[in-house]
Amino acid sequence: MRKLSRELPAEFKATLREDSSQVGGGALPLQALPTWVVAIRPSTPAAASLEERLRKSTPPVIARVKEEEVLLDLRTVAEEEEAVLLEAVKRALKE
Repeated sequence: MRKLSRELPAEFKATLREDSSQVGGGALPLQALPTWVVAIRPSTPAAASLEERLRKSTPPVIARVKEEEVLLDLRTVAEEEEAVLLEAVKRALKE
């Protein structure tokens, strides 16, 4: 995902860092798994707006917002999907 950092417009900052994500509901609703995320800090639009654009894109990109950053969980992205993800993010940032 270094390519993402290089190709983002100057007003956006992307960093790669360790984080955790929740497993989900069912028997382990509070269980967290370690993961790596790409954190995008937009200056404009707001993080919530960028997350919405990603969710409504084709294909939809599911992200989460934390402390005014959009987090892309790489645990859920296969290597062959990285180029598609990069293009979706670039499109969402241009809207």
